[in-house]
Amino acid sequence: MQLTSVEEYKFLSPIAQDIQAIRLKLNGIMDELEAFIDEKKDATIQEYKDLVEQKIEELRKLYDRVVNPFDYSSDLEPYKPNLGEIWFKKDTAEIYIYKENPDIAHFGKETPKTSNTGDIWFKNTNDEDFHEGQFYVAEQVVEGKAWIDPTLPATFKAKFNQSEQPKDDEVELGDIWYRSDTKEYLVYVKTTSGNFWANPQIPSTFSAKFNTEEKPQDPNLGDVWYKSDTKEYLVYTRVTDTNTWVLKTDLGIKAYIWQKTNRPETNYNEPPSIEKEPTKPTDAVNKKYIDDLINSINDEIENKVGLEGNETIDGIKTFKKEIVINDPKADNQAATKKYTDHQGGLVASTAAIDFRKGVHFNITLSAKSAISVANWGSLIGKSGTITINNANNITAFNTPFKFRATQSNFSGTEIFAYFVVSSSHIRLVRS
Repeated sequence: MQLTSVEEYKFLSPIAQDIQAIRLKLNGIMDELEAFIDEKKDATIQEYKDLVEQKIEELRKLYDRVVNPFDYSSDLEPYKPNLGEIWFKKDTAEIYIYKENPDIAHFGKETPKTSNTGDIWFKNTNDEDFHEGQFYVAEQVVEGKAWIDPTLPATFKAKFNQSEQPKDDEVELGDIWYRSDTKEYLVYVKTTSGNFWANPQIPSTFSAKFNTEEKPQDPNLGDVWYKSDTKEYLVYTRVTDTNTWVLKTDLGIKAYIWQKTNRPETNYNEPPSIEKEPTKPTDAVNKKYIDDLINSINDEIENKVGLEGNETIDGIKTFKKEIVINDPKADNQAATKKYTDHQGGLVASTAAIDFRKGVHFNITLSAKSAISVANWGSLIGKSGTITINNANNITAFNTPFKFRATQSNFSGTEIFAYFVVSSSHIRLVRS
């Protein structure tokens, strides 16, 4: 690809650096994973998973910068961006760059040295936020005879000393306003678009002809008046054919704008081919190199036990800490030592006993009932006890329960031992 402009270079150079950063990050991830595996032989699968997810997130952020190299990506205009930043307007798929408004001739705090009629000057009033400021327009002053301070030195006392603009019914042409928030002296003059507070550019040589509080009557052009009550020096002058910077509070223009631009295209006649393996941090890499790195990472974690899904574990596994196991509910489920030692404990049951639910059963009869059993056929060899409270309510022991000799006269609490002889025979012994 051949770059055709400095702007294209400025746009593409950071992208190239980000691509290099991705390659370096991939190399670093491989080294970190290898070191982690070597140092932590007993690491849990969650630790491996956390490490891999952390590195994938780092890669994702770098990747986002390459495929989406914009400072902002949104439907709405960004708030207080910096000059030169790029905004991708998602709803219209357009790209904008934040620039100084080309309709404005001058930017900055210093008064421009030239003031062509119609020029606009944006004077920033906040060093930390350059969006804050005032607009001035260079206008020609016409048909005005006014008392004007020719130099506006700080030693002169202005008629108004405040941050807000004086009210129109309080001012006259030639009045001086010291704007305290910007430390700026302004003179009220008549211009082509009306009366405004202006920043005058007038010679400074003068001598006072009048020394009064009241405005002199019938002064001549060029007369100087020392206004004794306010200690102001004013010059009576016709400010015709003179340009001055006029403060505009409602100009209706933005100092900084989003200007639509086109993203430079990376047109290769054919994809670049990279055969050589990288040896230096700045070497380019090909797709195969990156794929191999990713596959190596996958190989490292492929034989680790996952947190979810069915898996077959082969070989002897030694657990350094106890394994938490719930009480078994099915025949092939593991049981704890406590469960085995207590043989499941004493399980409450009705007169109809389900042999799958325990080993030792406790029954309280509140009415005449026959003792029966279910789900014993596959439990040949199983043994345990059956405790029956209110045994006087026993009417019979149903098949396959069998005593060696017929039993009767049950009362109080009776305890029976059982042994599953076959699928059709459970031997009972009355204790």
